[in-house]
Amino acid sequence: MPNLLRNVLAIFAGIAIGGGVNMALITPSPSLIPPPPGVDVNNAESLSKAMHLFEPRHFVMPFLAHAVGTLAGALSAYLLVS
Repeated sequence: MPNLLRNVLAIFAGIAIGGGVNMALITPSPSLIPPPPGVDVNNAESLSKAMHLFEPRHFVMPFLAHAVGTLAGALSAYLLVS
């Protein structure tokens, strides 16, 4: 397989794997750390009105999901290329 094709496929695989890991961590997040009472996290207007109610613990899972998802995507792309 030509290097260019392998590299492009590795990039797409890394994006898919990173996105999957991100989604796998974000999906159970509200059940692990519930949002403040009365806040609908699926509604942007509700989020903007109640943002002052969020504590630092509410931002741990989104941070971890993005960090671990990026790490998993980059690592998988690297391993597929090498």
